[in-house]
Amino acid sequence: MRGIDLEKEFDFYKAKYLDEKSSIESILLSKDINDLFKDIERLRKKELIKFERLEQSYIDKIDRLEMENIKLNKEICEKDKSIKKILNGMIQILDEVDELKELLEERNDLKGLKAFNKTFKKINKKVNYIGLERIKTISEQFNEDVHYCVEVIEGNEEENETIVEEVKSGYCYKGNIIRESRVVVIKNEGEI
Repeated sequence: MRGIDLEKEFDFYKAKYLDEKSSIESILLSKDINDLFKDIERLRKKELIKFERLEQSYIDKIDRLEMENIKLNKEICEKDKSIKKILNGMIQILDEVDELKELLEERNDLKGLKAFNKTFKKINKKVNYIGLERIKTISEQFNEDVHYCVEVIEGNEEENETIVEEVKSGYCYKGNIIRESRVVVIKNEGEI
């Protein structure tokens, strides 16, 4: 009979036991990893839902802001139209004031002109205060952006394209042309 080699038997059972133990540990570890992946997936879905809600919230806010912007643009457009109507009405009144001045000058009514000039200064001050300005014309160089030439006359006394007469006043409001000035312009001989 042969004798039992205890050392070999010990190594055999030790290897078998360790393999079983590591298999069990591998199974447990694998289960833990699967549980972790499930937890991660659950958290990812939860965060994705939060993100989608937040995204929808921002989309709703953007939609509301766009609607408000459209509404404000309509209001601004309507106010601009109202302002233009008011400005055009004021310009018509200023045209009548200019006609009154011409009439007083034609009649040589010095007393009336004195009173008129006093009142006209006040009117001009108020008109300028709101931002409506008369476009400069006499002795200015013709500028097609703000002047409209109704007549060209020959002359040598003034620089070419100098405005010598204002037929109708032009106005601008806060830098924007409301009505061009109607003017008479000099063209020197040989320049026409």
